[in-house]
Amino acid sequence: MIMAEGIEATEAKHQLSANSSSRKLWCMPWKTRLAWPGLARTVLLAFTCAGCVPLRFNTSPGAYGLVLDAERRAPITGAEVVVSQLIYPPPSAQEAFTNSRPPVVTTDAQGHFSIPPQRRWDFFVVPIDVFPRFGLLVVKCDGYESATIPFWSRAVQNVGDIALKPAKSSP
Repeated sequence: MIMAEGIEATEAKHQLSANSSSRKLWCMPWKTRLAWPGLARTVLLAFTCAGCVPLRFNTSPGAYGLVLDAERRAPITGAEVVVSQLIYPPPSAQEAFTNSRPPVVTTDAQGHFSIPPQRRWDFFVVPIDVFPRFGLLVVKCDGYESATIPFWSRAVQNVGDIALKPAKSSP
């Protein structure tokens, strides 16, 4: 019986404290009572939807394609292909080649190449990977004129066939 009275007294205390906290809320003016849940939701929504989250984005696009001889339409083996960090048009193909990002890729026996995009992690308020990134593809091979091809891509772009003209020999 003593134990039952102790339990009843504890339950009464909990009920009294619950009523007092709800009384505090109900003692507030009705506009303030309505504002608290709305304000809490607004703050939570602002933090959640602000977009200030870690985001992996492209800093430089990737490309793949085929390098061919312009006269014979034969694949060129061993041509070096890079994505330059310069804007278009570059001062020269050589300068665009030297101001490139890694990796320097060489074409295979069939003339194919593939350069992966360059990506990094960062925190952003507004996602910046909405628009495609600009890339300047530079293709260089001994015995041929260098070529620069501008392209825009969010990931890896197929630039198609790149025809290199044989270098003009001086007499």
